[in-house]
Amino acid sequence: MLPSRDNTGWGKGTYSEKSYIRQRASEYERLVKEGSFIASMISDSYEKTAIDLGCGIGGHICGLAENGFRAIGIDINEQILKEARERIVLRNLSAGFICSDFYSSSPEGQFDCAMMLGGTFGLGDDRENFNLISSISEIIPAGGRIVIGSDNREYIVASAEYSRGGQKKWIKEDRYYICEESMFDLLSGRYNRRTERMDLSDGSKTVSDWTSVRLYALSEFRQIAAAAGFEIEHVFGSLLGHEYSASSKEMIVFAKRII
Repeated sequence: MLPSRDNTGWGKGTYSEKSYIRQRASEYERLVKEGSFIASMISDSYEKTAIDLGCGIGGHICGLAENGFRAIGIDINEQILKEARERIVLRNLSAGFICSDFYSSSPEGQFDCAMMLGGTFGLGDDRENFNLISSISEIIPAGGRIVIGSDNREYIVASAEYSRGGQKKWIKEDRYYICEESMFDLLSGRYNRRTERMDLSDGSKTVSDWTSVRLYALSEFRQIAAAAGFEIEHVFGSLLGHEYSASSKEMIVFAKRII
C-alpha cells in the first residue's frame, strides 16, 4: 500500500546521499540562475532576507547571496549541507545552513521570503500542508513572500504515461542501472515515486521506499494560500520565468503576505 505521506528524510529516500549530491551538483549553475531569478522577483524586499526550506546543496541560496540577500538554508541531511557550505565558501559568499526538519519544528526569526522548491511542499497530508503554510506565515511580515515550486499537476494528469496508471524510466549511472517508477493517484492527488537500483558488477538490487507528494492544482493552492494570509502574485512554468500553462512541467508560485 502506498503511504499517505513521505516518512523518509528529504534526500534519504529516493536518492542516496552520494547519488543526490552528484545529480544536483551537475545542475548547480542552473540552480544559481534560478536563485538569481527569485532575487529579481523580490528585489523590493525591505531587509533582503530569505530562508530556503529543503535547500539541498544550496544552489538557490547561492543565487540569492550573489544578489545581496542574507539567506539561510534548512535541510534534514547534514552530509548534503556540508556540500552546500563548501560551495558557498568556494564562491566567497556568506550564508547560513541549519540541519533540521522544518515539518516538525518552525524556523525562528523574520524573513522577507520563504522558499519551498523541488517538491519539498506537499510531503504531508492536506492538514499538515496547510499547517506548514500557516506556520511559515508567522515568520513572514506583511508584504513578504513565499515561493512554492512543485511538479505541475495538470501536466502529469494529462501526460499519456499517467493515463495508463504510471511509468518507469531507466537511467544508467556509473555502474548502476536505475529504474525510477512513478504514478499519480487521481483520488488523493498524490504523486508517488520509488527507485530500484541494479549494481552491474554483481547484479544485486536495492529498492527505495515509496515517496509521496501531494500535488495541488493552482486553484487549490490559491485557496490554501488565502486561508494562511497570502495572495498569489505570479505563477511561472519554471524558475527561469517561463510562462505557466497546463503543459508546463513545473508550477512556481510567488505569493505575498497580505495580513
